[in-house]
Amino acid sequence: QQQQQQQEQEQEQHNLGQMHGLRQALAQQQQPQMQSQEQAQQVQHEQQMREQQLREQQAREHVLREQQAREQQLREQQEQQLREQQLRDQQLKEQQLKDQQLKEQQLREQQLREQQLKEQQLREQQLRDQ
Repeated sequence: QQQQQQQEQEQEQHNLGQMHGLRQALAQQQQPQMQSQEQAQQVQHEQQMREQQLREQQAREHVLREQQAREQQLREQQEQQLREQQLRDQQLKEQQLKDQQLKEQQLREQQLREQQLKEQQLREQQLRDQ
């Protein structure tokens, strides 16, 4: 009984050894084919990675260009608004200056009339006094 078990175990070991040997032989036969297939897959993978990186780079550049265009547009709008504001400020100053000059002119005319009136009254008074 024990001897039979031992023989079976040895036979099993032998069979496993043979299977292992067969597997190794098969693997060695397939190795060059596997290597070229792996190399092809590796090349394809690298190509896909390069294409992916290129797409990502192009996408980043596209986003960056859009961002720069928006910023440029915003700067131009702000500059335009600033020019319009400066123009309004300038027009306001000119108007205020005109208003100021007009007031001064009116004041001088008013003072002149009052002066003339006083002189007129004084002459009339002198005439009456004679």
